[in-house]
Amino acid sequence: MIEEGEHPIKKINERKERLSSVITKAISPQIELDYDITVASVDEYLEDGVLLLSLMSDGAYDYWQSRPRFSDSTMSTPSAFINSLRKRIEIKGPKDDYSCMNVKIHMK
Repeated sequence: MIEEGEHPIKKINERKERLSSVITKAISPQIELDYDITVASVDEYLEDGVLLLSLMSDGAYDYWQSRPRFSDSTMSTPSAFINSLRKRIEIKGPKDDYSCMNVKIHMK
């Protein structure tokens, strides 16, 4: 990512202490993780036998929650959803790192 210019060295050096702390906490067996477990029936989320799942970092979610809508065709196509969200983030300028994964599963 550095070689491709996505994250300039200067920006990384400015955030080195924070990044080091986050990475250390993420891989340390000594740190107790704080997470939520939610149990729900898949049937609650099925629409016409299709399950759409989105997993995104807080950097991506900030932009999604500020205006959580795209056209129906964009919402139903994972690659279109990801590209539209990425464009929204890049046009406004990212506030944080952003990652998003969108999956469409046809259930039988």
